[in-house]
Amino acid sequence: MNLHSLDALLTTVRDGESRKLAQEAVTAYQAGAWRASILSIWVAVCADLIGKIRELATGGDAIAVADIQQLEVWIKSKDLRHLQAFENGLVSSARDKFGMLLQHEATDLVRLQDDRHLCAHPAFIADDTLFAPTPELVRTHITHAILHLLSRPPIQGKQLIERYDRDLRGGSLPKLEQDIELVLRTNYLANAKPSSITGLVKALAKALVGSESATYKGKENQIARSLAVIGRITPSIVDEHVPPLVEKLARDLGDEKILLLCLYMEAEPRIWEWLGSAGQARVLAKVQQSPLLDIVPAFRARHITAVGEQLLNALQKEELKDQETVLSKRPCKAFVQYVLDLYGFSKSFSTAEKRGSEILIPHAKYLSSEDIGKLNTVIRTNKHNQILHAGQTASILTSLFDQVRSLLPSAAPHWTEIAKYIVDKKAYAECEYPQFLAELKRSNVPIPEVPSDEGVSASLDF
Repeated sequence: MNLHSLDALLTTVRDGESRKLAQEAVTAYQAGAWRASILSIWVAVCADLIGKIRELATGGDAIAVADIQQLEVWIKSKDLRHLQAFENGLVSSARDKFGMLLQHEATDLVRLQDDRHLCAHPAFIADDTLFAPTPELVRTHITHAILHLLSRPPIQGKQLIERYDRDLRGGSLPKLEQDIELVLRTNYLANAKPSSITGLVKALAKALVGSESATYKGKENQIARSLAVIGRITPSIVDEHVPPLVEKLARDLGDEKILLLCLYMEAEPRIWEWLGSAGQARVLAKVQQSPLLDIVPAFRARHITAVGEQLLNALQKEELKDQETVLSKRPCKAFVQYVLDLYGFSKSFSTAEKRGSEILIPHAKYLSSEDIGKLNTVIRTNKHNQILHAGQTASILTSLFDQVRSLLPSAAPHWTEIAKYIVDKKAYAECEYPQFLAELKRSNVPIPEVPSDEGVSASLDF
């Protein structure tokens, strides 16, 4: 009951011609023609291997192109000696040159090749007894041929990694995560062996910290996202092989490379847990004790709470101008309170406008209802009302409100207090405050009445 059905296996053969040849082997087996069955399945193996090498050559594989060009020369000149040598070396080429076969798979096919010789060349037998394969042996050869080779695409093992590397370096691997997933599912992982996917996963996990990491400059996001995507497509493989690998890397990497592991964490936050407590301690210590320029990779892990907090501590030691630059480009929940403080400390209209648009707005998606309450406080306590009367504050508040609208209704009382302060300080006629107040009202946020004698009620569109 546990045996593979040969008819079912035939349906998995990838190439139509290979399927026809394999069908001949199955038919001979079912008719009791054991030697003929072995000869037929070997022909199917050879034809399929050559077809796969041609397919790789069409895809631009340099080694495959060279092999096919040489094969065409031998075919044209009917060079039987070289053609026979090519056939004899097909299995080892598939294993060593193209990574289509694992060692044990190649061994099984070499056994098939040996038995094929015994069937096809009776003169090779030392005595008068011809080789008589058993039905079990023939069935095994057919099963191995289909499972190891005929049902698989040519991109396997080492070739899978080399093709990914080629596409990444050549610019044909997308940058958006959803597009990366589409390409990986279709071009790389469809029908791929688990062992081949494991090899690719391990290569990706080491790419940004290995000896060739410098060659992937500018490609870090694509590599990290590829690893995360494969983790969703084949979670069992990633969950089995990546955690111990990451923990080992965190233990073995030198201090100059330990933060490079952070490059993966924006796309795959679980890597932080996989570092283990010792690895995490190394990362945090490196951030704490290094200058800003040396900890740039760690900002890819800023969404990890412990890392974000340590980065903020390091950032506060830098010049204010450098702080503002980083905060504008690397927004993070751990930075929110400090961003609100900086906004509240604005000492001029221009500083309030700059910090509001370049630092506060990028952090909008990380704000909570309580943070809107703090925003109200910093606006009210800002010295000389440099925020309230800044020309762009109304548009900044409107943009911010639009991005945090999901916090309603819990944040509504804080927005009401901001509106009340605008009215109390008679700033409602300045710049775009009428539009801001109208937007609050349209969103059912209670706002105070604007004195009718100020001549601005109509402009609020109430």
